[in-house]
Amino acid sequence: MQEQMVRIRGEPTANPKVCRFVISKVIYDGPLCVFNNAEEAGGSPLAEKLFAIENVVSLRISGDVITVTKGGDTPWPDLGKEIGKVIRDHIDSGEIAVSEEFGKIRKSGLFAKIEAIINEQINPQVASHGGVIKLEEVRDDNVYVTMGGGCQGCGMANATLKRGIETYIKHSFPEIKEVIDVTDHASGSNPYFESKQEGASPVADAKGGGCGPGCGCSTEQKAPVESKQSGCGSGCGCH
Repeated sequence: MQEQMVRIRGEPTANPKVCRFVISKVIYDGPLCVFNNAEEAGGSPLAEKLFAIENVVSLRISGDVITVTKGGDTPWPDLGKEIGKVIRDHIDSGEIAVSEEFGKIRKSGLFAKIEAIINEQINPQVASHGGVIKLEEVRDDNVYVTMGGGCQGCGMANATLKRGIETYIKHSFPEIKEVIDVTDHASGSNPYFESKQEGASPVADAKGGGCGPGCGCSTEQKAPVESKQSGCGSGCGCH
């Protein structure tokens, strides 16, 4: 019996430079891996192959999802075809997606200290609103976190990150340059931008001050999220 062909679905996001590629099988079962450039991908076969595609500038690999950020003006329908082919060829090769070295969370002394601050000082406050913050990695003086619970998909997530979490961490650790959110907000229970049906364009929906139960965002801050036409759209080419 012939093995079922791997299916890949391109999902546009609110950012026209970013597209999620959802694969019909798990591509990497380790922790979230963020590659900010081709140099960081060295030794990780799938990441190396994807960076070899012109205009691919950054990657996130986790489970059955690869999130690609592009540069330049190459339309997603064209870029998506190349990305889909690279992913399928890689799966057929049987190679690992991410090197074991890169796949390990870098739990340096600084990592442990920041993780303690998040767990002991930040998360108790965020938890009162139904959210949770997880430290993913500390690299090049940048902190990478994911936002879960009510924070995932919340329209005020960026305000929480920049005005609260980043300010607190940078005050405690002045050497930190930036706190970067690598959450897949489109898959949250109340996403402020949702992956629409195939062929539709993503729209970032303004939702008052609260996205839903337990979102934790302030009802006094009602800055709308600007609607944007973006992503792969119809015929993204990754199927």
